[in-house]
Amino acid sequence: MNMCPLCNGFSTGYYVCSTCGSEEKDLGRVADYLDDYSAYVEFDVSDQMMNQKGHYCSHMFYCETCGNEEVQSIQA
Repeated sequence: MNMCPLCNGFSTGYYVCSTCGSEEKDLGRVADYLDDYSAYVEFDVSDQMMNQKGHYCSHMFYCETCGNEEVQSIQA
């Protein structure tokens, strides 16, 4: 079973802004921004994206220095 290390607290990670190079803050899964509010509803592996290289969970990241927002695919 694949699990996202960020969603499950296994790792905090360190992600760098592609615009200014500062550290970005993880705002959580992209699906949480697109779906109805469901903070108490569990999700499973089917919520993660699947491609040829394996399972990925898309997270939104925000740079507090320059205000850049970007999506990163986290390998589960």
